[in-house]
Amino acid sequence: MWNEIITSQDIECFLNQIDYFADSCIKEMRYVTGSYAQGRSLHALDDRRDLCILFHSISNYLDPINPDMLKNRKLNADYNSFEIKFSYVHKLMLEHSAECDSVIYDTTLIKKDGLFYWYDYREDNIPNFTPNGTMVAAEKMSWRFIF
Repeated sequence: MWNEIITSQDIECFLNQIDYFADSCIKEMRYVTGSYAQGRSLHALDDRRDLCILFHSISNYLDPINPDMLKNRKLNADYNSFEIKFSYVHKLMLEHSAECDSVIYDTTLIKKDGLFYWYDYREDNIPNFTPNGTMVAAEKMSWRFIF
């Protein structure tokens, strides 16, 4: 079941549920535009622009079963998975260098001017940022645990 994020309170609740991306990494991404080819015709609709990102985490505090005990119970799983779906993506940036790895050490998630901005690093200058990792700007955002 997808949990839609609408308000700042929803953002805070989500970040608490996933322990603020602590000990997490992006495992994979899938982007769907809505465009397709049929016969010899190309239909460039771009009416979906959905980005799904699957994360793995080894955080001891992810608890999809009992969120009230979030910080009081350690799980025995080797990792926990969760997925974020960004809908109506306006911008996606991926920047990787040999000096960095795929572990998320800090994050920024904010709603500003009708868009959700997510960075896999600390960013204070939204939306005029300096690329330094992965960044998404989208109109809608939802998430779910993957069991």
